[in-house]
Amino acid sequence: MEEERNCFNCGYYNRHYIKLNNGRFHSTAYGHCGCGEMNLRISQRIVDKMLQCDKWMPGEVSVQKRGKRILEIITDMELHLRDIAMFLADDSDLRQKIKNLSE
Repeated sequence: MEEERNCFNCGYYNRHYIKLNNGRFHSTAYGHCGCGEMNLRISQRIVDKMLQCDKWMPGEVSVQKRGKRILEIITDMELHLRDIAMFLADDSDLRQKIKNLSE
């Protein structure tokens, strides 16, 4: 039996969440399409009415792509943080100012 293709199980669908008073997030009945290949008005009409579109892809594929992109971003951030650490290590005046602030 083939899986029903709708926005809720599409890899491009980004569900909206609200933050509760206890700091936890709760999913809402709303969301938007993150495919980026159609304009906002058409995308919103498809999502609101749960129409089928030709951009649908399995959610697992999206999770894999998102995980790969997050890893790339973290690796890039690590390189920038190393540069900052080297800069800070070379700047003795700045180190002293930071030390004075923490006292």
